[in-house]
Amino acid sequence: MIKITKPVLFVAFLIVFISLAIFFFKENKFKTIEDEPRAISSLSSKYKESLEKRVQEYNAFIKEGKYSDAYGYLSENYKAELPKETILKDIQKYTLGEVITKDDTLYVKSIRTACENNDCTKKITLQGYKKWVFEKGNWYLTNDAIGCIRDIPYAKPAEFGRALSLYTQRINSYRVSKGLEEEDYSYFNCLNIQYSDSINEEGYFTFDPNGSSVDNLQIFVNSSYKEKDDMLTALLLSHEIYHVFTYLNEVIYGDKLDCIDEEVNAFSNQLFFSQTLNQQEKDILNLRFQEGYHKISPPLKMMWNLWATKKNADQICGSDSNCYDKQLTVGITNMVKSNPYYKKQCGI
Repeated sequence: MIKITKPVLFVAFLIVFISLAIFFFKENKFKTIEDEPRAISSLSSKYKESLEKRVQEYNAFIKEGKYSDAYGYLSENYKAELPKETILKDIQKYTLGEVITKDDTLYVKSIRTACENNDCTKKITLQGYKKWVFEKGNWYLTNDAIGCIRDIPYAKPAEFGRALSLYTQRINSYRVSKGLEEEDYSYFNCLNIQYSDSINEEGYFTFDPNGSSVDNLQIFVNSSYKEKDDMLTALLLSHEIYHVFTYLNEVIYGDKLDCIDEEVNAFSNQLFFSQTLNQQEKDILNLRFQEGYHKISPPLKMMWNLWATKKNADQICGSDSNCYDKQLTVGITNMVKSNPYYKKQCGI
């Protein structure tokens, strides 16, 4: 029987994940226009037309390979953030598309081509947004990432809303207890979570470019979860939320994780969330574990396996956090690689 203990606070790769999430979701408040030195309260068609013209000129330089000329269209802050050589390589990865007006804010679509498989024989088109600022009388491209621009969440079964609320409450309670700012979960407005009778998986975040986008992050949950409680649903969604994060990171920054590494991190996020549950919720899980491994449901078996991996790392490493991090990573990696489903999905 696996006994849930207090949260382990020194999991290095989890800290990396949280830090990335803080950077991505806190620093980018999904606002896309800054007028320096004065704010634009109402965007006239003139502003949109002038931005469209700048975008067309910028795209022409990119298409012609005149990256140094395109560099002149970047904001001063962008140029100060990174070496010029790094920026010149980055701007070759995407082109810019339609200028969209929403609630007196302008958004510019970014279009990036990425490899869908390891040998890059299949490619997909990823669309996100780029932020431009109006300074010194003209529009300039920034390095700021843009995520969800929806103001309200998608309609979904009420239990998914409750599960997401549980997730955000527990994570933010943990952050506050450590003297950290609460996380910004406004991007949850773009989570489109629905039940599906056609999937064999517990849950599935679709990477279909014809389905998911930064504004429509589709998560399908096996219909069997209609009979599950909010805590089990939240544990499942904590796994899928990490896949959402990596999708957004790929769309916006072009960074793509190895399939196995992504699954390891998704399970790590699931484990981390389970550690932030309050004592009553942990007691409920412990009570269910008492039924025995072979009698509990598949989602509980997965949590059992994760906690067994954690317990093993604890026993081997004690208070040595570096040892613990490595042992936990190795343990979860072995768990993923030995699973027939992930073997097939990741081609191993």
